[in-house]
Amino acid sequence: MSADDDLKALQAALRQLQTQEAIIASVTGRDATQRWLIASGSGAEQALQGKDALLPGLAALRDGSIITGATVLPINSEETQRRDIRLIKNAMPEAKRVLELYGIEPEEARLEPLALQPWLQDYLSAGWRRLVIESKAGAAILIPVQGERRPGRGLRSTRLPGSAHAHSARPRHDE
Repeated sequence: MSADDDLKALQAALRQLQTQEAIIASVTGRDATQRWLIASGSGAEQALQGKDALLPGLAALRDGSIITGATVLPINSEETQRRDIRLIKNAMPEAKRVLELYGIEPEEARLEPLALQPWLQDYLSAGWRRLVIESKAGAAILIPVQGERRPGRGLRSTRLPGSAHAHSARPRHDE
């Protein structure tokens, strides 16, 4: 048995893999580059407000077949939560009336906004922590985007107010 320490022997396999990836990307319309939108602000609440403001634009990108989806932090800004709580409270009398028609006695719910930090500290949000960056300079919410239909053109050419684009290019192995 002998060892072959010639790194050039690995290049053929890498080129073959790159060719296969190119074929898969052309067939599926996806490439292996990860893309993100970034909502940032002077603090966590401002970054969450920016994330909330991006939601209609993300839906339009999905509906327009520019992307297939996005992974969005499932907590809204306290401002959006307060608005939603008002809507719920306004709907409660009618909901309570309907429940009582069916013999269900609803309990009073304690509704109040939840700040980002307590939510992030809960073990249920552990998988989401990687999408939040906080520093003394401010905060950013990362929004990974999936299934860009026209990699390099579709998402970059779209302007969503309050966002920045970022991507991680795959390292080239043929250099």
